[in-house]
Amino acid sequence: MSSTLKAFNNQLLTFTNVMSDRFPDVRELRLAVTGLTTLNSINPKKPIELFLRFTYKYRDLVMNKDEDKLWNVDFNEDLKKENLEDDNANQVIITLRNHWKELNNEEKENIWKYFQVLMKLTDKYLGEVINK
Repeated sequence: MSSTLKAFNNQLLTFTNVMSDRFPDVRELRLAVTGLTTLNSINPKKPIELFLRFTYKYRDLVMNKDEDKLWNVDFNEDLKKENLEDDNANQVIITLRNHWKELNNEEKENIWKYFQVLMKLTDKYLGEVINK
């Protein structure tokens, strides 16, 4: 496993744990942590593949911190297009959107940083895959 892939998985797991701790009553977040941990042990490439499939297309919105446009995206529509009924990873995004107004400015800024780091790690990973 490349160091970029390992960094991505660690960052994503840390972020998911932070979200689960911040919103302890959201059962789907705890499931997302468990699912991500399991997925990393079985297929370490799968988390970044899912991120590319569902989240990376919003890269510009994340890098520009465009919360108005980002939180108006119908993330469930992505699942429908892929013929998926549920996806715990998508629950992190949906939980964020639903609770964004409850977060203070420091929490929001930290979340943007997590997403921006994940985007940059994905950029780096794509560069490595293309240059192989």
